[in-house]
Amino acid sequence: MKFKTKRRIVFVALLVLALWPAAHPVMCRLLDFSPWKAFGWAMYCVPPKGVMLTITELPQGEPVPMPEFEEMPGAIYREYLLFFGMRKALHRRATPEALAREILRENGSFDGLEIIVRQFGVDRATARMTMGYRDRYTYRREELIPAPQTADRG
Repeated sequence: MKFKTKRRIVFVALLVLALWPAAHPVMCRLLDFSPWKAFGWAMYCVPPKGVMLTITELPQGEPVPMPEFEEMPGAIYREYLLFFGMRKALHRRATPEALAREILRENGSFDGLEIIVRQFGVDRATARMTMGYRDRYTYRREELIPAPQTADRG
């Protein structure tokens, strides 16, 4: 490799390193990803986003009592933690479908669930924690859990 090529590579690397602190916050805002990702320079200035769930039974609209973490059945607990981790990283691209499936499997009397996900974070204008957005997901038992097949004995 020639000296001129090496010098260009070093120049480009230094240019990217110099411009990244200015480009990173803009990308975070436009693409809605955490400042902790992609070698962010402001990652220590922003607390991580939080997630809150409200789960109600359909069609009655009664809140589904969620047990404490220690008392949750294993499959629900695993999906609950997985969803929270995915939601914090992927934001709206992560849906609670697997969590709803496990809750419906555990509670055979439920016809369906409505899960409301609220995500909150820091408002950039006021530097206060605010509710960011709210997403509503509706899941029916027949859509998530197929009915058992019966064998015809004709």
